Amino acid sequence: WNHKKDSYSNIVASAFSPDSEYAVTAGQQTLVLWEVSTGKPHWFWNSPAAVLDAALAPGGSYALLGLVNHTAVYFDIKNGGLKQTLHHEGRVRSVDLSDDGYLGLTGSDNNLAKLWNMQDGTLLQSVEHENSVNTVALSPSGRYAFSASQLDKAFIWDTQSGDILHTLSGDEGFLPKRYSYTAAAFSANSDQLLTGNTGGMVQLWDVREGKELKRWDVYRRDKFRPTTGTVFAVAFSGDGYRTISANGFINELK
Repeated sequence: WNHKKDSYSNIVASAFSPDSEYAVTAGQQTLVLWEVSTGKPHWFWNSPAAVLDAALAPGGSYALLGLVNHTAVYFDIKNGGLKQTLHHEGRVRSVDLSDDGYLGLTGSDNNLAKLWNMQDGTLLQSVEHENSVNTVALSPSGRYAFSASQLDKAFIWDTQSGDILHTLSGDEGFLPKRYSYTAAAFSANSDQLLTGNTGGMVQLWDVREGKELKRWDVYRRDKFRPTTGTVFAVAFSGDGYRTISANGFINELK
């Protein structure tokens, strides 16, 4: 999938709709909605500002975009037009949506993760970090949120109360202020969380207890050379887990 025929596009973000019928790819300022079954483009759009992250609503109807202009926009990707504009005081680096599209989660350079009602743009919760929030994820049900700041702590928190349930980095995990969480995904029933970081570590967590269940190191081309192993994406897949890392490998973990 490329945004211009017979050339390679610089894709900065991508996402599937919860029903897997549609996918969105984002260039720096272009968007394409794709039909997954046929692989054909459905619509092509220009973004109002440079895109940093994207999430797709059920049925591929709306895309939530994190932008460099200190906003996240809820864009009608089938018909055009903005449904909501969500404001931060910094670049919005990471976004996610609940499976029903009712809740949106944004994380930005102003050290805040914000939870929104996507129907009317109301701010529901705000969780403060000590550094730029570079990774966020919502559980499919919308009950739990994950947010992580660069080179600092990550939280699992309750979206109904805004209370922090668990802190994932610290003495129990890896050293704080050394690695950043760069990818996160909840399981379908919201009871587990899979995370990846800049050190090439993948961790599986129990959401309700905040305990680490498993950990893996992604494959490296050469263990004795400083090749990056940053984890770009994680996913639950069948009876295992899959990750994509910066060194060009897809890892299948069990």
